[in-house]
Amino acid sequence: MRVVYENDSNYMKELWQTNKKHWFQCHWNRFKVWCYDNKEWLIIVVPAVAVNGRKIIKSHNRAKEVKQVKDHRDLDIYDRSLGIYYRMNRKPTPAEYGEITRRKRNGEDYYTILSSMRLL
Repeated sequence: MRVVYENDSNYMKELWQTNKKHWFQCHWNRFKVWCYDNKEWLIIVVPAVAVNGRKIIKSHNRAKEVKQVKDHRDLDIYDRSLGIYYRMNRKPTPAEYGEITRRKRNGEDYYTILSSMRLL
């Protein structure tokens, strides 16, 4: 049973708007027909795509995790007296870090310091 559908974009748009289930079934059938016609090509390409896709996804997840750790280190300040983290909008400059430590030694809390410096 081979069912081939035309590539009429207006027809596909109407299908999508009226009946999403039928739209997905049409595309699934087209995909099955294509796979049936290209078995030799799929046997060679699918394993290579799967292995390389896995490597790409793994490296992307690793980079995302490194970025999260770096953002946590650069943009968060922990207030020990309250036990909470403050998330800053941007990374402070070295001069601003010096002012934060100086004002913290004078007894101000992190919220007033960071909000007055417009870092929150």
